[in-house]
Amino acid sequence: MVEQIRVASESGSYPPPLISGKPEVHVDVDRIG
Repeated sequence: MVEQIRVASESGSYPPPLISGKPEVHVDVDRIG
């Protein structure tokens, strides 16, 4: 989970996990898609 959150932060496509609420789903979709 930590790695996924880090990727989200580096990407900058969406707000931090604390604000997003469900960063895992967004990151998973981005990585798979």
